[in-house]
Amino acid sequence: MDVARTRKATHVGRVCGGREKGRSRCKKAKGRTARAVAVDGGWEKEESTGKRKLGVGARVLLVGAVGAVCAQPLRAAYQSLVEIYQTSLVTHPVLNKSVVSMLLFSASDLLAQFGAEKKEHVDVLRLARMAAYAALIDAPLSHHWYQGLDQAMPASTGRNVLLKVALSQVVWEPIIVSVLVLSNIAMRMQPPSAWMGELKQKLVMTVKVSWKVWPAIHVLNFCYIPPSQRVAFCSLANLIWVAYLSVVTNKQVKKKNQDKLQTQPA
Repeated sequence: MDVARTRKATHVGRVCGGREKGRSRCKKAKGRTARAVAVDGGWEKEESTGKRKLGVGARVLLVGAVGAVCAQPLRAAYQSLVEIYQTSLVTHPVLNKSVVSMLLFSASDLLAQFGAEKKEHVDVLRLARMAAYAALIDAPLSHHWYQGLDQAMPASTGRNVLLKVALSQVVWEPIIVSVLVLSNIAMRMQPPSAWMGELKQKLVMTVKVSWKVWPAIHVLNFCYIPPSQRVAFCSLANLIWVAYLSVVTNKQVKKKNQDKLQTQPA
């Protein structure tokens, strides 16, 4: 009798256990499908919340429709800006190049500050100095330099291109770097006694690095860029040049500091 009861209890336990397992499996299945998505006419409906949202295809169509509506006004605005730029390049070439150089030099300095130097806040005075130098000094001087080279050697022959590149690197590069360093020192209100030491230090380093970068840029400039666009092209190249120079300078400083720490006694 006891054996029969035990078998019956075991059978009931197995059945109940199976039911419990079945219930738990159902609950897990319901949990997995609670957020199942039903697509209906481009809309997605979440079964758990009942909210409806756009499907992927509908989103793509919506973005395409917005782009098609905005494309024509944007294209018209772009064409207007190009016409204004081309007209001012003929009527006011120095002013045009000054504005372009100011914008590109400012962008280059911001790239150097946040990209290479990892600053948390922008140095506004430094940014203003670079913008003022680009608009008032670099662009006007570069305009007359490239204009003089084109007037002296108008043909784009291989000999003329090589001669222009050599003059730009040997004559123009030391002059414009010296002007940049001295103007920056003057705008920082440094005493005249510190001018020559800083000029010697930064001039030699900058000119050496420029001889590795700028010859190829000048070849492209004199071979393929129209004379009226050469100052803008050089300003665009400066966007990378200033950031590159900042990275090189910071690496050298870090290396010197590491060498000093290693040589110090423990």
